[in-house]
Amino acid sequence: MLNRTSIFTFVFIVVAVLLACVLFFFLSGEDKILSSGDSEKKADRQPRKSHDSFLDSILSNEITFYGKVLDEKDVPVSGAKVVYSCLDASTFANAWTGSARYRVTRSDTDGCFSICGTGGSLFVEVSSQKHYMIFDGAECSTRKFDYGMNAGDDPALSPETPAIFRLRKKGVCEPLIERSEMSSGAWDYIRLKRGEEVALNLHTGKLELSEQSVFITQNNNKVRGDSKSQFDWEFILRIPGGGFFPRDGGFDFIAPLGNYTEAIRIGMKAGEPNWRSRKVKCYFVKFPNDTYGVFRINTLVNNFQFTSFLNPKIGSRNLENENVVSLKNN
Repeated sequence: MLNRTSIFTFVFIVVAVLLACVLFFFLSGEDKILSSGDSEKKADRQPRKSHDSFLDSILSNEITFYGKVLDEKDVPVSGAKVVYSCLDASTFANAWTGSARYRVTRSDTDGCFSICGTGGSLFVEVSSQKHYMIFDGAECSTRKFDYGMNAGDDPALSPETPAIFRLRKKGVCEPLIERSEMSSGAWDYIRLKRGEEVALNLHTGKLELSEQSVFITQNNNKVRGDSKSQFDWEFILRIPGGGFFPRDGGFDFIAPLGNYTEAIRIGMKAGEPNWRSRKVKCYFVKFPNDTYGVFRINTLVNNFQFTSFLNPKIGSRNLENENVVSLKNN
């Protein structure tokens, strides 16, 4: 999983490099129009000067920014960490070496903060140890604002109309057992023969029988060496006395009490629209000893990977964990 700071730095550098490329080709195009000679050389200096002024004007815009950090219930988040960077002339030059400068401030008791500086773009990320970051939606935890060529895309901001950043308050977490294909001794995918069924113990992560096992069977009609691009394939998953319930992902932490399906099929038939040989599915799982978990399986022809979180506490449906947030269907 990528570190949030690494993602933030990557986005910043990409924008800086793209802006540099646009200006480079713009300058190159002007140079080709001018012919050689003393008079042309004099004319050549004037466009470059205007281009320099154009770049300076983009990177020297005055920035006065107001933001506010709220949780999912519109409650202000005080003391939230605010990391920001302005794309000014110095950071524009340093972006080529990856040495972008970041500054830090904090939100006040009302969740408000302000930023002053100069630059063509402003990158802002908010976080809190007591909250989850949100990466989807207009009011997410990481946002970019333009003050240069794309100015006007965002509304004028003032203390009365701040930009809203969202975090989600963490709930009560119980100890969960995390397992993956690495727990079974596999370095990558777990390979199954056609028609083979294995019992995957989510308590240990090993291929063994237990009250907390998911039974997995693989069937496909792909023939080794066959050049056909499509073929029938399927995985059958079952939990006798328990079952599966689809999980959409995100902050869906509480397993449902009922309506579980004891056996499910993941697969495709040759010729189906949007056929593909790989699927990623995520489920809540319930076992016959009244324990609950989250199970994600990544299937590929006759192989699979998995990630699971199991709450060993009998009867508890609480599966809250920061790493569960990223378990989604694909």
